[in-house]
Amino acid sequence: MNNKGPLFTVAAILFCIIPFVHTELGSTAFAQSEPLGDPGARPGLWLPWRVDVTGFPQYGISTADRKAVAEQLAAVASVVRASPALADLRGIYPELTGSLMPGGAPTDEKHFKSAPLGGTIILAVWVENQIDRVGNSVSVKKEWRYNGPASLVIALNRPIEPNAEPWMQDEQGRFFPLDEGRPIGGFPVQFEHVIVSKNGRPLYLPVTKERLIKAYIVKIEPAARTVPEYKRQLNEAQALLAKLSDAEKKQPAWRKNGASKLDLVPEGSANARPLVEVNRAFFDPKLPRAALQVLLVRIEPHASQRAAGSKLLAARASMAVIERTDWRKALR
Repeated sequence: MNNKGPLFTVAAILFCIIPFVHTELGSTAFAQSEPLGDPGARPGLWLPWRVDVTGFPQYGISTADRKAVAEQLAAVASVVRASPALADLRGIYPELTGSLMPGGAPTDEKHFKSAPLGGTIILAVWVENQIDRVGNSVSVKKEWRYNGPASLVIALNRPIEPNAEPWMQDEQGRFFPLDEGRPIGGFPVQFEHVIVSKNGRPLYLPVTKERLIKAYIVKIEPAARTVPEYKRQLNEAQALLAKLSDAEKKQPAWRKNGASKLDLVPEGSANARPLVEVNRAFFDPKLPRAALQVLLVRIEPHASQRAAGSKLLAARASMAVIERTDWRKALR
C-alpha cells in the first residue's frame, strides 16, 4: 500500500509479521516488584506524544473519522501513560506513538473501505544514553530513532491472523491452530496478545472437522494424481469425510501439534490444538467506524527473554505495563 509514513512502517514490521509460536507465559512476578530504571539515576521524562492519521487515502476515510481515530489513539495512550508501572521514571524515557491502520475482520484489503478503523500504538522505553536532553526538553538520538526498543505494541480493532500453512483456508477465509496463554487481568491471552473487549462476542471461532478435511483434500488433490503417497492420503481424507455423521462434521477440528499431514484427533487430545478463524461477526456494524471495539496488547518479548526477568529492561517494561495497566479504562 502507499502513503505509509514512518510510524506506520514501524508498526507494520512489529505487528503485521507475526510468527506462530505456542505461548508459555510462566511467572512474571518481577514485572510488579522490580523498578524499571536505575534507582540511582536522575528522573527521566516522557517524550512528546506523536500520532499520524494521514495515511490510506484509497479507503475513503473522512476527515471526521481520521479525527476520531486520533482521539481514540490519544485516549488509549493516556491509559498507558497513567499505568502504575511507569510512575517511577528514574533513568528511563518512555515514548508513545500512534498510527491509523485499517481494521475489522477479515483483515484484507477488499473490506477496508467499509470495515472499522483501527490503529497501532507503540510504547518505547529509552534509557539515558539513547536520549539528548537539555533541561526538560528530550529527544531520541538520531542513531537510535529507528534502531531502538519497541517494548509494547497495542492494536486497536486489528484482529490477529497468524501465519499458518497455506492450505488452511477456503472460500470463507483462513484458519489456524489456536495459541493460548494464561489470562492477564481477567482477559484472555491468545496468539501472544491480551484480548481486551467488552462486547461479549469471542474474537475467534472454532473451525469444523468438515471444513478442515475439505481444505486438506483441495490441497493434496493435484499431487495425488502423480504421487502414490498423496493418493493414499487423499483416499483416507475422503473416506474419513464420508464416514462422519452430520453432527460430527460440525464438531471442532483438533490437529496434532507439528502435524505434516491431516492428523485430525479427538477434541481435547494431548499435544494438539483446535483450529480457529477470526469471528467475522465480532464487530458491531451499527457503531461508528472509529469506535474502539477491541484492543490487542502484544506480549513482548518472548518466553526466553521473559525468563531472564529483571536483567532485561524490555522484558520488565512490557510485562509491567501489561500486568499493571487498567485496560478496561481504554474501552470506556
